[in-house]
Amino acid sequence: MEIDLRDFEPFYTWIGHAVILALIAVPVLSFVGVVVGYIVSAVRYGPIEGAIAVARGIGTAFAHDFRYFSLRRTVAIARVAMKEAIRRKVLVVFVVFAIMFLFAGFFLDTKSEHPARLYLSFVLTTTTFLVLFLALFVSVFSLPSDIAHRTIYTVVTKPVRASEIVLGRILGFTAIGTLILAGMLVVSYVFVVRGMRHTHAVDGALEATEGPDGERRWQGVTTLDRHHRHKFTLESDGQGSTDIVHQHWHSVRRLEDGTVVFSPPRDHLIARVPKFGRLRFLDREGKPARKGVNVGYVWEYRSYIEGGTEQAAIWTFDNVREADFPDGRIVLALNLRVFRTYVGEVKKPIRGVLFVEHPDPTKNLRGGPIPFEAKEFQEQLLYLPRKLERYRPTGRSSETLDLFKDLIADGRLVIKIKCDDSAQYFGVAAPDVYIRMPDGYFSVNFLKGFAIIWLQMVTIIALTVMFSTLLKSPVALLATVVTFIVGYQSAFIEKMAKNELYGGGPLEALIRIVRQDNLMVPLELKWPWLEWVIKTLDWVFAQMLYVFAALLPSFKHISQMTEFVAYNYDIPWAIVAKFGVAAAGYLCVFSVLGYFFLKSREVAG
Repeated sequence: MEIDLRDFEPFYTWIGHAVILALIAVPVLSFVGVVVGYIVSAVRYGPIEGAIAVARGIGTAFAHDFRYFSLRRTVAIARVAMKEAIRRKVLVVFVVFAIMFLFAGFFLDTKSEHPARLYLSFVLTTTTFLVLFLALFVSVFSLPSDIAHRTIYTVVTKPVRASEIVLGRILGFTAIGTLILAGMLVVSYVFVVRGMRHTHAVDGALEATEGPDGERRWQGVTTLDRHHRHKFTLESDGQGSTDIVHQHWHSVRRLEDGTVVFSPPRDHLIARVPKFGRLRFLDREGKPARKGVNVGYVWEYRSYIEGGTEQAAIWTFDNVREADFPDGRIVLALNLRVFRTYVGEVKKPIRGVLFVEHPDPTKNLRGGPIPFEAKEFQEQLLYLPRKLERYRPTGRSSETLDLFKDLIADGRLVIKIKCDDSAQYFGVAAPDVYIRMPDGYFSVNFLKGFAIIWLQMVTIIALTVMFSTLLKSPVALLATVVTFIVGYQSAFIEKMAKNELYGGGPLEALIRIVRQDNLMVPLELKWPWLEWVIKTLDWVFAQMLYVFAALLPSFKHISQMTEFVAYNYDIPWAIVAKFGVAAAGYLCVFSVLGYFFLKSREVAG
């Protein structure tokens, strides 16, 4: 999983971005709503009368409707919306969800190397799609159906305002969706926990060995359960542990009668709390470099450092406090990639060394080296001890450095990693090395994932209700789907706006398809002015689309947060709060726009 460092920015960083976005998005979306309302009114009544109608509607809204808004009437409409949703048999979605889980075991690959990730991805993905499907279809047919059948006039004849109708519908559909999502949460949690629960027994006899310290130990192998087995070691005191297989391990205990028992799996359902740092590079001569070596991969997410040279990757971590590590050692998590220029022994891992350097290079303090062997495609843990031997290039040193007192200054920790095998390479990106803080609670992290799904559901409901106040059901459904797709592809649209895509914009890409041109070669047309026109139109279209996408919820970014749960990363509360603030903002904007759209149809006035 490739992690975006922006997701772990501190509260004071992203709150500024959120405020700026709100200051831009709210007035722009409001202006767009006024323009759309004027266009609709102008088509119906003419340009002048349409402008008067829009002005009268805005004046009425702020002078009367919003001023005398009634929460009691809104809750009453919300209850009616809930009863309507139940009559539409929305609870069938929960039944389908439960049936899918009953038969999921027949389709999930239980031989997977990452069973917890498989189960969690299935649960979260299924929940997301079913809940969004529910939110879309329960809210898109409500208002248009009432308007088409004129049943809404039984409501508007009462002292009910358009704002109360719109917000009441949103609250009602959100309430019924929340109840269904809560049921899915309970079923999903039980499904995952029970699906991961298993144990082992001893397969064969134990083998007695003697360790370097003279203590007697016993080694053995477990039975094959859930398509895997473990090797384990028992210490002289009868306690031990297994190796890590399928991303979990078991503690082992020998009873007085000689029976060996295994604990339930450990570390398969966790919430890792990472502390990320900033990455910089040194070149082959040990001088600062912007990035490492390109070994020929098209995807440049990682840079590579060459072994047997002075090339290195250096991470700088801030706010590293001794109080956060009560046992005196720091746990580093490594997710390095390996590029081999010669095969050699295929199963032989590539060696590396790690140094801890003082942040001030003039002090010339370096602890280490700490040798390690890179484990490809899996996370490995390195422990930085409290006491480190001072490194001197000229020879072995007898001086001992204290990790927190001598090597960490002002909360800043510097880690330097080099590849130790000549002509071999380590591939690194900024998130590939991080400090692993004490783990969070999986149950809380699982709840955070569902909270983000809930926020996405609320946003979709508000968006759909807004469109349904102006458009007929099929058109409102199409508009919501298109908006969702644009918001989901916001990253792609941003690349298109910055001209970072091969083949150019839509017009240029169309010409290349017709002419069957290579995407990598320059576009050469017979008339240079025509090429300029095409690129200019593509640029204008890309900027307009980019502005439109930037104002919409980034649904893909929201959906990716649930992957953090599947990959056993803790979702920071700041991110949950960030999406909560964004969802509340969009709820307000879409509710206000829905009010003006409904007023333009003159069903509530």
